[in-house]
Amino acid sequence: MTTIYDTSKFNRRIKIYEYVGGSDGAGGRLDDWKTKEGYSLIFSRWANVIPISGKYLYETKMAQEKITHDIVVRFHKKIMDVSSKKLVIEYLGARYDVDYRIDVDNQHKFIKMRCIAKHGGR
Repeated sequence: MTTIYDTSKFNRRIKIYEYVGGSDGAGGRLDDWKTKEGYSLIFSRWANVIPISGKYLYETKMAQEKITHDIVVRFHKKIMDVSSKKLVIEYLGARYDVDYRIDVDNQHKFIKMRCIAKHGGR
């Protein structure tokens, strides 16, 4: 039986970014996803990208949550060192904001990130 932590399912290439902002010189913050201004690439990883099922998606909407995908990668300390609210994932040109992440079973083997698919800006 395969699970979401089965590494043979890690067949999607993702890019993980940290939102770092920075001044735009006019008193504002850099935040342009299309050009990646204000974002720093942490690294690319192989991942398991799992759309949330219809039943679970319905339940999360009832609870006012917006989670649309789970994205699972092998553990890496850099991901845990960045605030989850600053993590952004790019997969097939689409943007996914990380709502929170979990070190699965606190074993430092896998990280599951609960993500919100975004359309447009931050």
